[in-house]
Amino acid sequence: MDTLLSSVGTASNWTSHDADSDGTTWQINPTSFSSDSQGASTAQENWLISPYIPLQGATAIGIRGYVNFKFCDYADPELSIANCRVSLQVSVLSVTTPMDNVINALSAFNVVAEVVPTKYEELALADIEDVEVPNWTSSTSGVYLAFVDKGTRVTITEMNVFYKYCGRTLTNLAVFNDSMPSSSPHTGTCVEDATSQIPLTRICHVDGKWEDFTGECTCDTDFTSTSMTCDAPKCTDTTCKNGGVCTDTESGAFCDCDEKFLGKRCQFSKTMPPGKPVITGYDAASCVNIGEKISLTCTSEGGFQPISLLWFCNAAGINSTLVSQKRNTTTLLYRAEQRLDGIEATVGQHGARYECRASNAASHEPVVSDTTLLVCAGPTTSSISVILKPVDAATGYVNVICDAESTYPFTALTFEWSYNGESVLGLIEYHAAGRISSITVNASKLADGGIFTCSVNNTANGMQESENVRYRESIQQASAASKTGMIIGGVLAILAIGIGLYICYMKRKSKKTKHADVKYQHSIPRQEL
Repeated sequence: MDTLLSSVGTASNWTSHDADSDGTTWQINPTSFSSDSQGASTAQENWLISPYIPLQGATAIGIRGYVNFKFCDYADPELSIANCRVSLQVSVLSVTTPMDNVINALSAFNVVAEVVPTKYEELALADIEDVEVPNWTSSTSGVYLAFVDKGTRVTITEMNVFYKYCGRTLTNLAVFNDSMPSSSPHTGTCVEDATSQIPLTRICHVDGKWEDFTGECTCDTDFTSTSMTCDAPKCTDTTCKNGGVCTDTESGAFCDCDEKFLGKRCQFSKTMPPGKPVITGYDAASCVNIGEKISLTCTSEGGFQPISLLWFCNAAGINSTLVSQKRNTTTLLYRAEQRLDGIEATVGQHGARYECRASNAASHEPVVSDTTLLVCAGPTTSSISVILKPVDAATGYVNVICDAESTYPFTALTFEWSYNGESVLGLIEYHAAGRISSITVNASKLADGGIFTCSVNNTANGMQESENVRYRESIQQASAASKTGMIIGGVLAILAIGIGLYICYMKRKSKKTKHADVKYQHSIPRQEL
């Protein structure tokens, strides 16, 4: 147990405060006591506050001490048993830095315990035994401790604030090292030749005891378990895999592996290629703003030979930085990481294909992953066209279309419509080469010469362009009338052609019928009368 603060011999550093203003306060001597002879009509709250207690890395603390109580003088009617409260509240205030005047923060203290004597005698003794103080945030640097008198005479003979380490423990093949008390779980490890399927955790309580164990260690295949170790196996017909030769030694079975295999049991093939690379640092579903720089990282894990990672842009090799090349001590698999820095987004980079190739000595060909860089590019003035369609004679509405050409992504574009400076909502649809927005307006609401304005914004790079089109009533109506006349004329022409064809058909049919009758008459043999 490590003591953070003791009241013995240091009580002169503590602060006394009369919260109920009845003229009584704590008396600070080698022992500290409070004498509050008031009845229930007053607050009976005299505070004794410790100096700032630095936590020194502790994440929970305990309080232990001894308190003497002297009861009320029951001869005084105001101090009857019903009116005389006899207890001592223990409160704590956690802070990030020491305070200049802690008296101003009494309302921020939290009560963690209330001590009551065990016997109704003239002088009763009460112990504060390992009261656990609640945990605080990671920014807490220290605490203030306060004792609030709720009785008529209280004497603190000793008070200690402490924390305890939970010492190193090894049980059930799990090891937990020395740890500070905390409500957050501490992580343990399995002994050599043992593994756990889920993380090993325990809670270190303020009393220095480990509790709430989770996880379980089990010895590796062929090893024998005790509570402390996993004993090495003896040779059997199945101890060594893939043709390995087994020999019993003092440290257990030893496998001499064929040159193509490795591992304690020759279970790993040296001809295993690396895993498929994983590229991070860029979201392929989004685009990068022009001028922005990004870094791409390629990671590959797998195989039992060192991994080589190479970067390419549009099939051309480029320089990159090796971040790490490690080997897992349990699985023996290699893991490599290669980073490509300083890729600047330009219009020319749009659509660039970045490729990472992983290989090792066992690879027949590289394992490849790639990503395509998309650069956010906005519209230009020449890429926007605003088209005013003729008034629909049937509905009386006019349609205005704004067509913006842009490189990917279309979703970076937004449209704003206005008519003579007033906002108008638009409907947006995609087409193959860009993005289209259109509005449909009642022509009767429009004034001759009114101006429609379409503004196209690129949310990716802040670019904005706009184009106007002017509504001309005479032109629009003439166009609509012309269009209607053309439609009617077309219908009449089609009817005329149809009627003409029908007349010709009937004439031809009539001629064909007469000719057939003559021929029929000549086919009858002549009859003599």
